[in-house]
Amino acid sequence: MKTLTLHDLIARTEARKAALGIVQTPAEAGALRNKGATRLPQKRELLRRLADRAQDAGLPPVTAYW
Repeated sequence: MKTLTLHDLIARTEARKAALGIVQTPAEAGALRNKGATRLPQKRELLRRLADRAQDAGLPPVTAYW
């Protein structure tokens, strides 16, 4: 079994995307996000709480559709 850290995975993914010529702007990434039409109520509540916590901490919330 081979251990892979999150940082290594991200680096490998970014390298692979660059090799394939995939350039993704934040706007393009946002267009690919799940719009939440079939999202479960529990997930909607989780996303709402995350947005509230980010606001309380003075951080911008993660873009989410809930």
